[in-house]
Amino acid sequence: MRLILACTLFTFFNTSIVFAQANATDSVWTKIETSIKTKNQLEETLNTVNKKKEESIRTGNDIDLARCWYYTILIKDLKTEDSLYFRNSAFIDSLLFDKKSSPLLKTTMHLMQARRIFLFERRYLKFRPSTYQTKNLQANYGAMNVPQRDSLVRYHFKEAFRLSSSAIPSKNTDMSWLSSNAEKLLFKADLADIALAERTGFEAGKPNTLKLSDQDIQTLITSEPKSFQSALQSSLDTAKIQSNLMDIYALWMRKHNSKPEELQYIQMLVKYYLYSRMPNLLSNAWTVYLQKNLSSPFNSIHATAAFYLFQQQYYNGIKYGQKFDIQYKGKLKQAVQLYEQHQNVLNEVPLYKKTLENLLKKIKNPEIRIQVTDLQMTATPILLTVKYRSVQKIHYRIVKIGVKEGISSLKRERMEVLLNRPAIRDSSFLLPAGADDFDKHALYLKLDSLPLGRYNLVFSPTKIKDTATLSQMEYIEFQISNIAVVNTRDQFMVLNRKTGFPMSGVKATELLATHTNKQISSNAKSFIPIKSRPDSKEFMFISGKDTLTHNFNKTKDRLPREIYNTEDYDDLEEFYDDQVRLQIYNDRGIYRPGQRVQYKIVMLSRDPSTGENIIFSKANKYFKNWLAQNKPLLKLKDPNYRTVDSVKAYP
Repeated sequence: MRLILACTLFTFFNTSIVFAQANATDSVWTKIETSIKTKNQLEETLNTVNKKKEESIRTGNDIDLARCWYYTILIKDLKTEDSLYFRNSAFIDSLLFDKKSSPLLKTTMHLMQARRIFLFERRYLKFRPSTYQTKNLQANYGAMNVPQRDSLVRYHFKEAFRLSSSAIPSKNTDMSWLSSNAEKLLFKADLADIALAERTGFEAGKPNTLKLSDQDIQTLITSEPKSFQSALQSSLDTAKIQSNLMDIYALWMRKHNSKPEELQYIQMLVKYYLYSRMPNLLSNAWTVYLQKNLSSPFNSIHATAAFYLFQQQYYNGIKYGQKFDIQYKGKLKQAVQLYEQHQNVLNEVPLYKKTLENLLKKIKNPEIRIQVTDLQMTATPILLTVKYRSVQKIHYRIVKIGVKEGISSLKRERMEVLLNRPAIRDSSFLLPAGADDFDKHALYLKLDSLPLGRYNLVFSPTKIKDTATLSQMEYIEFQISNIAVVNTRDQFMVLNRKTGFPMSGVKATELLATHTNKQISSNAKSFIPIKSRPDSKEFMFISGKDTLTHNFNKTKDRLPREIYNTEDYDDLEEFYDDQVRLQIYNDRGIYRPGQRVQYKIVMLSRDPSTGENIIFSKANKYFKNWLAQNKPLLKLKDPNYRTVDSVKAYP
């Protein structure tokens, strides 16, 4: 459901708190940033910022002065309530209206104000919108609508770019803190570059309708650097397309016409944007373009091409393990080989190095998933469904636990219990060759039959010794019983799991939190009555040495109760996408012809911290992107399967 690649990777507008990514040589700035990140000793840090501010005024260092004001905003945001958002940055307008403010100071203030206003749209508002109004200030941003604020954002970016020509900072001045993503600008950027980069990030987040044909975009992606700008403008003119984003990119490219490396890098950003609009249709053209640039004489172009190509192969490669589509087979190995061939140039860019090392770790890390039916029979081999990657052998041990025994669901605590008990079986499965291809494989394994009881199977790609290798160990739980129980409306039917024949004399015990037992036996026809409202949802059925625990009328949750983790998910967006579902409610169970059907739809996902169900709505910053990418459509059909209504969710 997700678009391949991290399509926001080169969007120059990060919504999180931004700090200098490079050239952070001044220990004072480092300490300030650390304090804000950790939310520690903020009052003391604010005093340090104020002292640094006074020093900057005395020395006439406007860049440092602006930086102090920036950190002042961040600290105030942390120390005050949410409704003071615009009051905390009110000084920006004051400095912009002050005739004594230098062009350099005004340029930085325009950049800060553009970002401040824009991020208000991305902010989760704890109070009603009217609370954020500032009627006694020069501009009441909280009272404006989105188009009005967007107009102001564009104005401030334009002014920052206009003033940048006369705003000349001193040599070797660190301006990286002004950029949302300084580490993604692979050339020495001046204030004008920062203003244009920030503007492209802003415009990329706005609706951009580029009604170009697939063929036009393919031609643009594979075009030569010398002809790209004219070809792009010609395509836009022919299609009569007016795009703020493309206009800013065109301005940025013209600024660097005399610098081939910088120009080609910006062109690559434009081509990536075009590709990311329709990645499936444009995959071949994008691949051809990247492979050609692997031999670029410019290191930034060479490294960026390798970086993008690695990601394309990675995200295609992980698709193979989903449906085992042959077109994706071997892509992960290609990604690893690509990294090894171009490692030196990739390592010159810290962002690329860090990102790809994390993805390589995911590729090479052993992965095992085992599934088994939780109820098995005696004298019958147990079928295990296994998916694995980068594993040559599965080590396992089987531990028997008490039928009524409660063991912690926390992994470490459970493993400590299981590893300190004698194993019923301690062995391993040797897997077929192919562990070095990094692809996910699937097969069935046979586990020899076990006697009656309740078991945990612990498995790992390495020998199971103690909890030192806990991160690699997992477990599954199952029961061995010849009893089968079927729920009817007001009674249980107890059957022999092997023969299907009714079983009489089976005792049913309702498991209560008070540990008091209420027993009743099945009659000659195998039925056990159920009272209308049982005190417990869990029952135990006993026939001699055979015991079965059974959940009565327990609603099966269609989603796994998971929490967010970086091993299974690349980011929170993938987590929410994987966990999302629709809950549909209607006003009655049966309708007569002509009756109105009243229904309500609630979109649910998971809380990444607890795994609990949460409402997935616009309050979640990932919701709008999810709707835009997936465009969910609900169709309501009559008994003859004719569509009578549909509901489309709009972002």
